[in-house]
Amino acid sequence: MSFDISFSFFDHEEKHRIPKAALRARFAKHIESEEENGCWRLVFDEGPTFAEVSSGKDDFIGGFVVRRPPDYLEFWEIVAGILRDFPCLLYWPNVPPLGIVGSLDMIQHIPRGFIEAMGIPFVSTDPERIRQYVGDNS
Repeated sequence: MSFDISFSFFDHEEKHRIPKAALRARFAKHIESEEENGCWRLVFDEGPTFAEVSSGKDDFIGGFVVRRPPDYLEFWEIVAGILRDFPCLLYWPNVPPLGIVGSLDMIQHIPRGFIEAMGIPFVSTDPERIRQYVGDNS
């Protein structure tokens, strides 16, 4: 895919921060290289990719971006795990912007401005359904 997907962490409509190490652990076996600015180039067994995860240099992060997310199911399994295990909203550019959360409970934590702009996010932790929804709506 030739666009970016963004992840933001929220708690009670406020930015929430998680340890960057927890995110890195999710992608660890796929990190081909790491740049000084906190950008990880990803590689998957399924084939080549130009995907990069950009989370910055801080030890605690309020979100991250994946540039050029690959279509590989293994990538979307990582995404589904992040949505399931963290207070997270996945969103990407669209008109209007669209989002995905891992549970209905998460919706109450997203700032009202996000909900007003994008509507109620799609809810799923199924990697194939998430991949399909992002593909169909981008």
